[in-house]
Amino acid sequence: MTSSPFDLSVVLSQIVAAAPVLVAAFAGAMLCLVRGSRPLRVRIAVGCAVAIELGSFLGWPLLVHAIFQRFSPSGNAWDAGFMMIRLLSSLSSGAVLGLLLYAAFTRDDPAPD
Repeated sequence: MTSSPFDLSVVLSQIVAAAPVLVAAFAGAMLCLVRGSRPLRVRIAVGCAVAIELGSFLGWPLLVHAIFQRFSPSGNAWDAGFMMIRLLSSLSSGAVLGLLLYAAFTRDDPAPD
C-alpha cells in the first residue's frame, strides 16, 4: 500500500496541537487590520510575521512528509532530511523575529502639521 502525500489526520492533529498559536495569530492578524493608529509599514511587518507563523504551523506536517518521502531512511540521506527541516524551521523563525523586531523598534512617522 502506498502512502498518500496528504494525510488529513496528521494535519488535523497538528492544528489541534497548535490551537493556542493559531488563535493568537488570528487575533494578531485582526489587530493588524483594524489598528489604524500605527504606521502602515509596521502593520504590514506584523501582518507578514503573523502570516509566516500561521503558514509554518499549517504547512509544517505536509512539508515534513514531503521531505522524508524524498530522502531514503538510511544514513546520510536521512540526516540531510533532518538538517533541511531544521534549516527551514530556523529560517521561518528568523524571518518572524526580524519582522517583529522591526515593527517594535521602528520610529513612528511624524504627525503632519
